[in-house]
Order: sequence, then structure tokens, then C-alpha cells
Amino acid sequence: WEKYRATYDVSTEFAAIPASLQRPLRIPALMHLLAQAYQGEAIPDAEVVSASDFFKRYFEVKVGPDDERRLVDGIAAAMYEAGQTPLAQALIADDESLRDLLSEKADSAYGRLVDKDVIREFEEARSLRDARLIEYTIQRFGAWVLASYLAERTAGPGEQVDLITEASAKFATYPPAWDAATMLLVQVADDEVFTRLAASDRSEVRELVVSAIAELAAFDDTRVHAVVAAMLAGDNGSSRLTALRAAYRCTLANPDIAFDDEFVAIARGADDELRQMLHDTLYLIWRRDPDYTLGVLRTLVAQLERGQVVRRFWELPETRRLLELVAQ
Repeated sequence: WEKYRATYDVSTEFAAIPASLQRPLRIPALMHLLAQAYQGEAIPDAEVVSASDFFKRYFEVKVGPDDERRLVDGIAAAMYEAGQTPLAQALIADDESLRDLLSEKADSAYGRLVDKDVIREFEEARSLRDARLIEYTIQRFGAWVLASYLAERTAGPGEQVDLITEASAKFATYPPAWDAATMLLVQVADDEVFTRLAASDRSEVRELVVSAIAELAAFDDTRVHAVVAAMLAGDNGSSRLTALRAAYRCTLANPDIAFDDEFVAIARGADDELRQMLHDTLYLIWRRDPDYTLGVLRTLVAQLERGQVVRRFWELPETRRLLELVAQ
């Protein structure tokens, strides 16, 4: 970071970068992007709390007039529809609304974006029609552009669920679709959308939910608790298991996050299947972070009141279930 900071004259030292951004900055391309976005300035805590925020800032700094914005969105949409990146310039030019923007003149929208290193082009000798290929210089920025583009074209949880489910069909052949769907989910952060997707019979969709919640945990643990609680409240086994898998992944992204209320409710509840899921989740966490699991066990034991111990606490169903889980 010190090298990037010096090159782009960013006054913010690494220790002063918001904690939620320090993990994404392990990816060199994102570190480069952040430095470019705040060239000659400091990174303000209040303005940048998530990776999505500095993609937005980068967009505002790098992409200027309306014609550049239309072309950036159009390239993202064309890549998504074709399911490939890089994409032949000729395929983008098939869209009449973008054709004039692809002029090779230096002052065209296309020429300016290439000069600013937002997109790049290269040649590949396949045919005269698609020899010139275009891609975003920073692929995750392209995914953010696509997520924003798709978000503007959906209204309500139903359409959002359908769109993300449709995008999941492209994960295997078009990897940016995964990043775009994750970013879209984080932007939406809607309990119903997460819960319905978590109940999907497609494993890649459920894994997307886990990934998005873990990313959300890096900067908004309040929203994470609401989403996880909503997923656990239903009676769908896939949704509840996905919620616990997400809780586990969140402890990797943010070791300070705690799910005590959710775990206590499960431990005292009458759902044996869900309590077994919690047992397995705590075991997985214990293998990596024993102190975290021990802390949860202490929280569970602390639920016992002295009066319950004096009375025949073993006959109290909630207490019995809780102690059985701790003993396991």
C-alpha cells in the first residue's frame, strides 16, 4: 500500500483505512483501484465502508460524461448477454445505441475510456469481424457495473430473486456473473430475497447467499443479524442450514461478530435437526478458532439461572435441550 500511496499521492496510511476495506485490499487490483479513486486525497471513513463504495467512487472519478456512462453500462450488458469476457467489439457494435460511441476517434467515449484505462482492447486473430476484443481493465469493477446495471432494472424481491437465479446459470461459463450477483445481493440486502434464495434447490445459489452475507459482515453486522434471523425463522431446512453456514463464514470475515442470540434460541428450541446443525457449525468453528466456540458455550451455560439448578432443572425442556447441546 505504501508504494501505491506514494505513486498516487494518497495521504491515508494503511492503518487508517477502514477495517472493512483492509481485507479486500489483499487483492492487488483492488488496491490499485482504491489508490486511483482517491488520487491526491485522503480516504474518508464516513464515505467508504465497503468494497461497493469504492467501486462507486472509482466510477465517479474515471467515468465522466453521459456518453461514457452509457458505453460502460452497455459493455457490461453485452458481456452478460453473450456470457463472455473479453468480448468482440463487433458484438457491442450490434447495439445501434452504442455503435456511435465506439468510434476510434481520440475524443470519442470509447477512446477516452481506453485512455483512462477503464477498458482495454487487444487483437486476436480469429476473424475479421471479432478480431478486436474489449474487456474491463479491472474485472471486479466490471462486475460492479453489471450489478448496478441489473439493480436498476429490477423492482421488488420477486424480480430480484428471478434475476439472481437466472444469473446463476452463467456462473460456470461466465465467472463475472458470480461477482455481479454477490454485489447485487449485498446492495439489495433484503431479508425476503436472501431467504428465498437460501431455500433454492441449486447449491450454487445457496453458496452465493453465504458469500454475500459474509461480504456484508465486513461492514454491516446489524444487517447480517437481521438476514440470518429471517432465514432461521422459516421452516425450510435448506434455508436454515444456509443461515448457519453463513454464520460460520462470517466468523472468518469478521472474527468480532457474534451470533449469541441466534445460537441461544436454537439451543433452547425444540427443533432437533436445527440444533444438530448448530452443533456441527460450532464444531467447524472450533477446529479453526477454539476460543470462539468456547465463548458461545459459556454464553449458553450463562442462560441457566441458579433457581433452575436448585429446582429439578432437568425436567425443564428448554434447559435440558440447552445442556444436551453443550454436553455434545
